[in-house]
Amino acid sequence: MRYNEVLDKMKEIYKAKKQEYLPEEELGNFRESIKIGVPPWKGAFVRLQDKYLKACNLILGKEINLEDKELVDTLLDLANYAVITLCLLSEEWAQKDNSDARKELKYKVGDKVRVKSWERLIEEYGLKEDDGGEYILIGNIDFNEDMKDFCGKVVTIDSIEGDTYTIAEDDWCWAWTDEMFEEKV
Repeated sequence: MRYNEVLDKMKEIYKAKKQEYLPEEELGNFRESIKIGVPPWKGAFVRLQDKYLKACNLILGKEINLEDKELVDTLLDLANYAVITLCLLSEEWAQKDNSDARKELKYKVGDKVRVKSWERLIEEYGLKEDDGGEYILIGNIDFNEDMKDFCGKVVTIDSIEGDTYTIAEDDWCWAWTDEMFEEKV
């Protein structure tokens, strides 16, 4: 498996699992741990540890190959739990850092909004370039060339992560901000 193939498979697994739990709230099943006094990122980390131990047990005494579907699935789950733990931990840090200066967001989950045109974003924020290509820096978030495909299109707010959004149409790849959208549709 190649790196991008692994990432695509991780996204596929994540989306399928999300539908099994609380599909209406991004990472909502992990947030349920708050009810028993466990921060969500710690709950996700425990699941990560479980997958790590399972991978260790699968590896011990075996000759490893990519034909071993159980091992591959376990490693993909382990990678997903690492990403989920990081997302939840960064949310907690952001909540602590921004508890007094919480930004009021314009949109809510389910809202349909139009992404500003590339030209308008350049006009408002300027264009930058590095080895990775052209991008527009909006606050501390890069609006990159991959996001450019969504310019002028109507998208759906899928979740709110701190003071950014994810949209349904990009498979939770990028962080989006109020400044990137023209209007609610």
